[in-house]
Order: sequence, then structure tokens, then C-alpha cells
Amino acid sequence: MDSSAQTSVTLRERAREFVERPWVTNAVLGVIIFNAVTLGLGTSDTVNAHAGGLLNIIDRVVLGIFVAELALKLFAYGLRFFTSAWNIFDFLVVSVGLLPYSQGLSALRGLRVVRALRLLCSLIAELPYSTIICLIEKHLEAGVIINNICCPLSMVSALCESRERFDLPV
Repeated sequence: MDSSAQTSVTLRERAREFVERPWVTNAVLGVIIFNAVTLGLGTSDTVNAHAGGLLNIIDRVVLGIFVAELALKLFAYGLRFFTSAWNIFDFLVVSVGLLPYSQGLSALRGLRVVRALRLLCSLIAELPYSTIICLIEKHLEAGVIINNICCPLSMVSALCESRERFDLPV
């Protein structure tokens, strides 16, 4: 085996060790959460009027961080990178972010926020089984309550909008 092949293997192993370090994973999660906040702020016309340029710069920097992370992981894992569903998802989401901006793709760009699900999944993985079941039950109960409130309200809102649109008497 020549020395360049040994160096390549050594560099891959180092890269793999680096991307698997907890502080690196946590830093990437921090960037994902930060990106979720800035993407949320970008939906406000007021914020865009005052800081739209800054948000665009932040978006480009964050996208650069995500591209660097993916490139490092691709190098570290080689084709095994594509055996992880999260890696494939990240690859697709970041790839969409690299496409030229268009209105149709803006919703897909928002999928970067979904990368934060990793945080939720990792937290849930550490919980005992009974706690997870309890959380699911509480979530379902809350969903039923919210549904019972929101559905009638949306129907009333739709009726009011119809009356305004068609000039119907009250």
C-alpha cells in the first residue's frame, strides 16, 4: 500500500472522528436552530423591511456551513453516507437551498427547519419507554382539544369571509 492511500484512510478516519464528536453535532444543531429562528423572522414583512439584507447574508452563511458539514461527512463516510436516512434528508434539503431562488422553492427551503427534528429525536431516544407513551397520549389529547376549538373557529371565519365577499346580510 502506498503512502497516499494510507494518508487518505487516515484523513477519512480523522474526519469521521471529528464529525462524530458531540460538540460538533451540538454545534450543527445550534446552527439548525439558529437557522430556524432566522427563517421564521424572514416571514415577517416588518423584519424584512428592517433587516432583510442581514437575513439574506445569514441565510447564505448558514447554507455554507451546511454544505461544509455535508462535504466533510461525504468525505468521512464515502458511499456509506447514503445509508443514513438523516444524511439523505440533509443532502436533499441543502441541495434545494443551493438552487436559484424562486417562489415555488421557498417552501422547500423551509424544510431546513425540519432538520431540527434530529434534536427532538435524540432527546426522545434518551427517554424511558413509559415517558414516551405518556407524552404521545398528552399530545393526542391536546390535539383533540385544539381541533375542537380550531375547527368551529375556522368555520365561523369562513362564513364571515363569505358574507363579506358576497355582500350577504348579517
